[in-house]
Amino acid sequence: MPPSDHDHCHHHKAFFMNNRAALAVQIIATGLILGVLGDALLRVGPWGLNGLLWTFFLVIATVVLAARNHLALDGRALWLIFPVMGLAAGFVWRDSEALKALDFLAICAVLALSSGQARGARLAAVGIAEAVWRLIIAGLNAAAGYIPLFLKRTDWPEHPTTGWARQARAVAVGTLLALPLVMVFGALFMSADAVFNHWVHRIVRFDLAKLVSHLIPTAVCAWIVGGFLQGLLFFERDADHPRPLRQFWSLGPVEIGVAFGLLNLLFLGFILVQARYLFGGANMIEITPGLTYAEYARRGFFELVAVATLALPVLLAADWLLGASSRRLFRLQSASMVLMLFAILASAFHRMQLYQAEFGWTQLRFYVDAFMAWLAFILLWVAATVLTGRRERFVIGVAVSGLLMLLALHVANPDAWIARNNLAHARAGHTFDAKYAATLSADAAPVLAVALPDLNPAAREVLAKRLKRWSDGSRADWRLWSWSRAQARRAVEAQAREGEKVAATRPGSISFFRIGGLRHRIQHPYPKMTRLMFSGSPQATCVIMSPLSNLTSVFR
Repeated sequence: MPPSDHDHCHHHKAFFMNNRAALAVQIIATGLILGVLGDALLRVGPWGLNGLLWTFFLVIATVVLAARNHLALDGRALWLIFPVMGLAAGFVWRDSEALKALDFLAICAVLALSSGQARGARLAAVGIAEAVWRLIIAGLNAAAGYIPLFLKRTDWPEHPTTGWARQARAVAVGTLLALPLVMVFGALFMSADAVFNHWVHRIVRFDLAKLVSHLIPTAVCAWIVGGFLQGLLFFERDADHPRPLRQFWSLGPVEIGVAFGLLNLLFLGFILVQARYLFGGANMIEITPGLTYAEYARRGFFELVAVATLALPVLLAADWLLGASSRRLFRLQSASMVLMLFAILASAFHRMQLYQAEFGWTQLRFYVDAFMAWLAFILLWVAATVLTGRRERFVIGVAVSGLLMLLALHVANPDAWIARNNLAHARAGHTFDAKYAATLSADAAPVLAVALPDLNPAAREVLAKRLKRWSDGSRADWRLWSWSRAQARRAVEAQAREGEKVAATRPGSISFFRIGGLRHRIQHPYPKMTRLMFSGSPQATCVIMSPLSNLTSVFR
C-alpha cells in the first residue's frame, strides 16, 4: 500500500524535528558567510552591482538551505524570487538614491511576506491584519537575530566524550580562555619594552579601527540574515492546520457609524469652507493681496496629503473592527469619505502643479506627485475590494500596484525627467538652478551634458565640475557599477569628442573644444587667428581660461 500524504507529512515533520540542531548550525554559518559578503560588497554606496550580487547570494542560500534540510518551500513562495531579483536589478538600472531606497524597502517587504508563503499560505488571500502581522514579525525576527535558535525546542547534541571532536572542543575552549589573558599581558609587555613592542607590531600588523569598521557591518549583516532565515525556515510546518490571525476586538455598527459620521461632517465642512481656496489657482493668487505662488502651494499642501494618507488606515481599521456586523451604513459613509478624499487629493495635486509651473521640479515634488497617484489608486482599490466585501484581495492589489509603480518610476527615470523639464523651464524664461541640477544622480548626466554648451557661464561651471567625474572611469569602483553610470560616462565622453571637432571659423561663429575632459565653446572674432590657434601654428598664441576645469590652457 503506497504511503499517504499524511504519512509523508508525518515523516517530513519527524525528520525536521530530528535535524533542528543541524539546521540551526547551517543558519548560523550561512548568516556569517553572508555577513562577510555584505561587508565586502555593501560597504560602499550608492548600491549598484553589489546590491544585485548580494541579493542573489541571499536567495541562493535560502533555497539551498531549504533543499538540504528537506524543507520544500511552497511553490508560490518560489515565485517571489522573481520580484525580489527584479527589484535588486533596479540597483544596476538607475543611479538615483531615492529609487534605490524604494527598491530596498520593497525587497524587505517581499521577503517579510514570503515567510507566510513558505508555510503554505496564499498571498492572494492574505488579510490586511495578517499582512501587517507578517511585517511586524519579520522586523522582530531581524532584530532578534540568532536568539530564537537557542530559545526554541532545538535538540543540540551533547558534549562529545571521545574522538577528535572532544579534542577540537578542548582546543577551542583553551584558546578562548587564553585570548583575553594574552592580550592583557601582551599589552603590558609592549608598554614595558620598546623592542618587544616593535617586533609585535611587525608580526601582528593590523589597524584596530579598520578591523572594527569591518567587524561591525559583518556582525550586523549576519545578525539580520540569521533572523530572516530562522523566521523563514525554522518552523514546524503544519499545512493541515493553519493558524489564522484572530480578531481580538470588535465594535458595533452604531459606534463606527457615529465616528464616521462626525469625520464626514468635518471633511465636508472643510471642503465647503475652503472650496474657493482649494481650487483657486492663479486667479486666487492674483486677487489675494500678499499671496504668492509659493505660499499658496505650500500652505496646507503636506497637511492635505497627510489627511488622505491617514484616512486610509482609518477606513481599513474600521472595516476590521466591525467584524461580522452589518456594513450597510458603513459602506455608505466610507464611499462618501473616499469621494471627499479624492477632492482633497485633487486640490493637493493642483497646488503642486501650480508650484512646479512657477519654480520647476525637484525630487521631492516628483515623488510626492507619484505617491499621490498611487494613493488615488489605493483609494479606488479600497472601494472595489474592502467596501464590496472582498477584503482578502486588498493586500495582493496593493503589492502588485506598488511593484508596478516602482517599475514605472524606473522607466520614467525621475532625475532625467527633472533635468529635462527644468531645462525646458529655463528656456521658457525662468531661472535654472544649476546647483540643484548638480546634485542629481548619473541618471541626469546625459541630459545635462547635451545642454551644457547652451547654459550661461556660471551654470556651466557648476555643472561641469559635477559632470567631469563621470568622464574618468579609472577610479570607479566596480561594486557601484550601474547602467545609468555607464550611460553617463558615454554621454560625457561623447560630448568631449564632439568638442574636439572645430566648427566653422568665420567671424561670430562658435567652435567647441575640449579642456578637462569636457567641451567648451568660444566665439571667434578673428578667423585667421582662430585657424592658427587650433591648427597648432606657432604664429599665434592664445590663452583661454576654462570654467570647466579651472585650468589655463596655452595653445602655441
